[in-house]
Amino acid sequence: MLRSKRLSRNICLVLSFCIITAAMSFMPSTKAHASSADPNVQLDYVQKYDLGEASNYGYDGYVGYIDVKNLAYEKNVTVHYTTDGKSWQDISAEYIKADPEDPQYDVWKFSMAIPSSSLTFAIKYEVNGQTYWDNNEWNNYTVSPTAPIILGKCVLKTVKISENAPAVILLKNLAYEKMVFINYTTDNWATSNSVDANYEKSLSENIEQWKIPSSIPHGSNVKFTVTYMVNNVAYFDNNFGDYYTNY
Repeated sequence: MLRSKRLSRNICLVLSFCIITAAMSFMPSTKAHASSADPNVQLDYVQKYDLGEASNYGYDGYVGYIDVKNLAYEKNVTVHYTTDGKSWQDISAEYIKADPEDPQYDVWKFSMAIPSSSLTFAIKYEVNGQTYWDNNEWNNYTVSPTAPIILGKCVLKTVKISENAPAVILLKNLAYEKMVFINYTTDNWATSNSVDANYEKSLSENIEQWKIPSSIPHGSNVKFTVTYMVNNVAYFDNNFGDYYTNY
């Protein structure tokens, strides 16, 4: 049976869509994370990334983003990881920008190339003489060639698995009934259009992959955001405030 996920849109979803669309006007909002008791450090998301030629020599690439509460200017953010479950190593994350969704938080990024294997890690945040951890509630995080995506604080994220592949939408499956659509502009949000995304497949029990329609025009002037509506809540992904382009 074709799983459209756009069938049976109930009245609450339709009313929520109308209200939020009107409030958004032409400039989309920036709520991309789930509401929660925000800790001092939390993984946004991490993904396996195709390294191209290097993949042919037995290496995998991983890239991830972290939200860190800005408790002081001087701070260290480190990814503590293992590829064999025995020896642990550290790699420093780098500061990217203040989180546009909450100026109390900063966005940090880490990336690495390792021999093809599973990657198990936790995040260490050192500031003001204190150390804070995000270790996935003592379970650590594990990403691998067979489980290439983890959504942490992010409920919704648009990613490219490899350089030459089209971008896809990843989201946490919070309920069966949902709406996923793209808002795009070709004139820097003076005007905008909206199109539905298309469900592709489930990557795990709680992560789905959706496809960006080919009807969106291409070009350096094209910017877009993604909206995910579920359980009467809207989540927005605008690439940490930088928007996505459709080259």
